[in-house]
Amino acid sequence: MRRWGTFDEVDAMTVPEVFGLIRDTAASDEEYEAGSAQYLIRNVYDQAMEFDGNAQVFSEILARCGDIDRAENIRELMALWKELYRSYGAEMPFVPLVRQDYFKAGKYALMIEQSRGMCGSAYEDIADSDDACISMKNYIRDMLMAMGDGKDIADSRASDAVRLALETAHATDFSAGKAANPLRGLRLRQRG
Repeated sequence: MRRWGTFDEVDAMTVPEVFGLIRDTAASDEEYEAGSAQYLIRNVYDQAMEFDGNAQVFSEILARCGDIDRAENIRELMALWKELYRSYGAEMPFVPLVRQDYFKAGKYALMIEQSRGMCGSAYEDIADSDDACISMKNYIRDMLMAMGDGKDIADSRASDAVRLALETAHATDFSAGKAANPLRGLRLRQRG
């Protein structure tokens, strides 16, 4: 049995008010100052309302995947990922970072860190675990159904996503990522 408490009271009073503010801001004809909260709310709301999961978006992204395959150097690849991120919010399979150089004190180095997973599941976990794959598939299927896909279509797409994740997992040398960070396995003692 669930009890009603202070947080429930606050939630019951504020959530309808927040939704009302969003609705009023989105419907207003007022020109909001760029960067203001109202401006951002309206832009995000308009993007959500204009989203149409049609074939055009998927074909555009698929065409960009061919460009990724044809990239000849890191500069071309980074330019493509920048475009994909800005246009579609696509995440990169690796992340360029500037960090202190482990081997040269006082210096910095550009490091490329591999992506460790997708949809909340680590590649290393799904590489050898049927349960982790099933969990990942269910998670993706539920997200797709929440976005409007029917159960069969969502299930098929989720299976495809898990197969892609498994291909990535099986092609990933996890020891290389761990070896690239010499401090990762270090156990530090607590003082005190």
